[in-house]
Amino acid sequence: KPYTYGAPLKEVHGTVLEKVDQFDAVVFTTDLQKKDVERQFGPRSTFHVVPHCAPRIQPRPDVERDPFTCVYVGRFVKLKNVDHAIRAFKRVVKKVPQAKLEIWGYGAEEKNYQKLIRNLELEQHVKVCGITQDAIGVFSRAAFSVLPSSEEAFPLTIIESKMVGTPVIAYEVNYGPRAMIRNGVDGLLVKP
Repeated sequence: KPYTYGAPLKEVHGTVLEKVDQFDAVVFTTDLQKKDVERQFGPRSTFHVVPHCAPRIQPRPDVERDPFTCVYVGRFVKLKNVDHAIRAFKRVVKKVPQAKLEIWGYGAEEKNYQKLIRNLELEQHVKVCGITQDAIGVFSRAAFSVLPSSEEAFPLTIIESKMVGTPVIAYEVNYGPRAMIRNGVDGLLVKP
């Protein structure tokens, strides 16, 4: 922040961009990301874009889709804003009482999620499920998935969800979700 040209960079990004001329190639995941870097640091012949892509696969025949289940798969860190999805689900269950949110993953925020679920009295609707070794199976049986992250570059969960035809609701942040989700077609992009 404040996401304006000339603003200070994250330390990890600054370290890379200060040495950008020492690399044989720099790969970006979206055209917008490359253009933003070129705008601030100048174009380079070593800058390339390898866009997001994943083959569409058929949902697994052994997994039945539940039209009332939403899933999140990812790390349990503040940046991912899983608490936003939990809070939003309080409003969802008022309109769709059979709705369920499954939160798959691990991380330091797990206890905070559990506490928030109890405080909002969502124990019958929201469950922290832990780590899965079958993310494709989790996405295959969901009506949709969510990715409420405030920053993303190459969110694999969007690819995995879309690979099995499960739409994704994500915050419209630069680069990842905006480049991967066709708003209103295979998911929804919402303002953070």
